[in-house]
Amino acid sequence: MLRYIVRRLLILIPIVIGISFIVFAILSFTPGDPVMNIVGNGADEATYEAKREELGLNDPFLVRYINYMKNVFKGDLGKSWNYDTKVSGELGRTIPKTLILAITSVGLMLLIGMPIGIISAVKQYSIWDNLSMAAMLVLTSMPLFWLGLMLMLQFAVNIKWFPAAFPTEGLGTIKHWILPTVTCMASMMAALVRTTRSTMLEVIRSDYIRTAQAKGATERSVITRHALRNALLPVVTLVGLNFGLLMGGALVTEKVFGIYGVGYLLVNAVTSRDVPLVMGSILFVATCIGVVNLFVDVLYVYIDPRLRSEYVKIKIKSSKKLQI
Repeated sequence: MLRYIVRRLLILIPIVIGISFIVFAILSFTPGDPVMNIVGNGADEATYEAKREELGLNDPFLVRYINYMKNVFKGDLGKSWNYDTKVSGELGRTIPKTLILAITSVGLMLLIGMPIGIISAVKQYSIWDNLSMAAMLVLTSMPLFWLGLMLMLQFAVNIKWFPAAFPTEGLGTIKHWILPTVTCMASMMAALVRTTRSTMLEVIRSDYIRTAQAKGATERSVITRHALRNALLPVVTLVGLNFGLLMGGALVTEKVFGIYGVGYLLVNAVTSRDVPLVMGSILFVATCIGVVNLFVDVLYVYIDPRLRSEYVKIKIKSSKKLQI
């Protein structure tokens, strides 16, 4: 398993490099002059040219990209053109907030969404099932920004249970995180409930579940010991995808609640043509998604014994080839 993880991590390197090349090319060949955003329209030509030379924009595209990647492999993500601070420092300020939002949102989604989906599958076509599916349909149809604004208006402005603005410095308090977490969770929970329900229904109708029921196993035992584990694979995929995307920045939620996270930072960097900051953010997002996908694949092996046996067979075949 360790060899598999190392191999996947090594495969991730050229993928991230490829993504960085595409993004760097898009930023380089997009119309517009980022230097004008820095020096302003009133700057003289000497100041303008000096800034271009300082940023290395007079060099050919490939030279600039190679120099940038050399610095990346040395651990230097460069300096932000607009903030005049290190990109690693800006990411260091934003990553903890995005990480907290991702963990709390996904955790709350699992805590609420999975039981709803399981009960809906067990009590198919019941009042609970119909009401929960209707509620999930309503959640799906709600625009995320509208939901966030309504929650803020009701609970922060009218009732004043929670603060309306997120602090510019620090991580805030628990009260600051409740509304953003609920907003993110609600936007993802509908898909989780529907996925859990459909996979549970498929598993419940399987022959081995009927066999367990025929042997006298209780409904609770059948659901928890037999059905749930085999229904987890699609759920794990969905949760991993959502977590990876959230680590890339919950842009709408961060904008609505004023959270200075990765998504907020990335959008500001793109609009201001801050190439080092955009590249640093994209590298972080791509790496996060790749690592989360790897973690999901490893979880597959531990959840489903059939995949574990397939992995062992592949390992035996590869060792035999090496011996030959």
